[in-house]
Amino acid sequence: MPAQMDLGLRILIRGLQAANCVRRSEEYLPALEDLKQLIAQAADVRDQVSVYGAAALVATHLVQRKLTAALPFISMAAQGEKSIPEEARAFLNDHAAMEIFWVAAMKADSPSDVREWMKEVEKLPHDARAALMEAEFAEDSASKMFDSLWWREQDKPDQDRNWPPILECLKECESIADTWQTPLVSGCIIRSQLSIRIVHLHDTDSACKDAERFYAENQGHALASFIVANGIASWLLDADRWDLASTWLTRAYQYSGAKLPLHQQLNCLRYGQLLLREGAPSIVPFERALAIGEESEKLTIFNQLKAKAELATFLWKTGELLELYSTWSEVVHGVLEHREDDRTWKHFYMLVASNTAFFCSEVARGKVDDRLVNEPLPGMFIGGIQSLADQYRPEIVFLMPGGMAQWADRLGKLLEAADWVKLTEKTAREVLKDDSAKMYQMFAIPLAIKEGRFSDAVFHASETSKGFLCKAPLGISEERRTELAAKGLSEPTIRRKNFARFVSLNLGVFPSLLEIAIEAERQPEKVRESLDTLVAHMRAKRTDDPEAWDVGIGAIEEILAGQLRWVEVRATTPAEDDDAGLAAELLRSFGLWISRNDSPQDLLIAQANRARLLWVYFSQMGSIGTTICVSIAKMWVAKIERNPFHFRRPSQTASRIREFAKEARLGDMIVVLADSVDLGLKNETREIFKTYVLRRESLN
Repeated sequence: MPAQMDLGLRILIRGLQAANCVRRSEEYLPALEDLKQLIAQAADVRDQVSVYGAAALVATHLVQRKLTAALPFISMAAQGEKSIPEEARAFLNDHAAMEIFWVAAMKADSPSDVREWMKEVEKLPHDARAALMEAEFAEDSASKMFDSLWWREQDKPDQDRNWPPILECLKECESIADTWQTPLVSGCIIRSQLSIRIVHLHDTDSACKDAERFYAENQGHALASFIVANGIASWLLDADRWDLASTWLTRAYQYSGAKLPLHQQLNCLRYGQLLLREGAPSIVPFERALAIGEESEKLTIFNQLKAKAELATFLWKTGELLELYSTWSEVVHGVLEHREDDRTWKHFYMLVASNTAFFCSEVARGKVDDRLVNEPLPGMFIGGIQSLADQYRPEIVFLMPGGMAQWADRLGKLLEAADWVKLTEKTAREVLKDDSAKMYQMFAIPLAIKEGRFSDAVFHASETSKGFLCKAPLGISEERRTELAAKGLSEPTIRRKNFARFVSLNLGVFPSLLEIAIEAERQPEKVRESLDTLVAHMRAKRTDDPEAWDVGIGAIEEILAGQLRWVEVRATTPAEDDDAGLAAELLRSFGLWISRNDSPQDLLIAQANRARLLWVYFSQMGSIGTTICVSIAKMWVAKIERNPFHFRRPSQTASRIREFAKEARLGDMIVVLADSVDLGLKNETREIFKTYVLRRESLN
């Protein structure tokens, strides 16, 4: 550029050239040196506008590449900004030049970077530095810069860590900050020191004394006090010193400002954990944590999901099981709706999946000692748990909504169970090449039966059968695999079983038959029409497995013929491993109800003879066992209402079997009916029947 060119113009041009070189990753040092020389010549106000513009432009780009080189230009821009008209500040998109200092702080990644940052800020006039501490990003940036010193050192292998230089750097920074009279920076420095001293050097006593001193000296600065209180509480928890952490957690919980929402949310969750440990559980800290997440624009969806997961653990520990299901449903929906392909999400998914398995099944809870399932523990979603990301596999994602379908089914939330089944199928279709996810369609059957959608019930049962024929893609670690092999055990998977072929009849056709049979006393023609339609649905599915479907079709056609009698059914006793014979006899034994050729006593004997089979089969099949009991109860209530003279205490009998049906207590229903029709049962027989409950798990 010719010397005759206006100095201000030369400064701007060279600033643009330098900024473009930085942006394009080209050699930029010569341009920066020339720019510095030009800036040194600037004298009048007009030139200062150019200095501000060039320095701000260079600082904005250079801070992303080389922090130490950017710092002098940040100072020039920050101090020059005060002397130029507001309309001339066109380079920073409505942000003040001073805020670039905090951008630089976020980029600091070594003790030398932190030292240089402190030295440059030290050069600022007191009023400029005070303004810097009030900037929008001040607390987040300061906290991150000083914490980054121990973060990065902590990430190294144990033998490579070198704490003395880090502490020396923090000590230097502490000395500089003491003259600034800015508790924000001093608090962040103390916080970082405490982490190293408590967690890594085990210097708890003197660290606590220094924290107490700072806290006492800065009572009037709520944010700085919170930074130190929250920090030392976290480090003491890492060292498992709840006795010392409780005071600091309580102090940090008192802060209610708008700054550092993530730190506040985490402290609320830890404070709730503290109250739980001390035997004074309260949901308030968890609700406050969620409110912070809803009000803050800085917290992510995963921060909120982790807070909800911690709330769910609290609900589990305090026995609030219905609220637990509702809260956990939000967590599962959230983790599935915001799937990401990074280690953080995969770790979070595995934690949620493990807890889902624990919550949804008593069987899974029994595996805790075998290390197949983890028990939910307070703090596990916000603590330093070893990453589970390596255990994640895409093909297991569908197991989590499948587990939720099982849980909803157990709680009697039939509509929600069916919705979870749909989500399970949708999730599985994205990655799976087989029908494993279809096994969860069994949890959609009770709603279909309740709503009279028998074709859907048959379809869901048929799909369930396909799922049972697949091997479940269960994850297992190499360590666990070796341990099982040493014991002569195989990997836990669902193997192909012959009974799966007849799931379609037992889970779909049989419950449909029972529900249809309810109207046998009042609308026999309607019953025949419904059975004809049911057979049509079965014929439509016949190509899947003709042999299995023909068993069901044959049984229903025999029922429709109207000649079936208990004496004939009683003469056939299939072997326990004869799945086809057992499926046929279930249909025939209860189909006698529709034929209406037998007395109430014989009908009851026919059903009682199949009670043990129903118990063995359906007690492990979710709420469909309850559905079956409810349908059977409705059948008997209809007969009692139409023919009360066959029964002793008909009204009381009807009422009692209705109540037992809600709890799937089939054996108790049969005992009550046996007394009502004067069958007479021995005491030992009564006790055996009372064990026949078609639900293995309780509703809670």
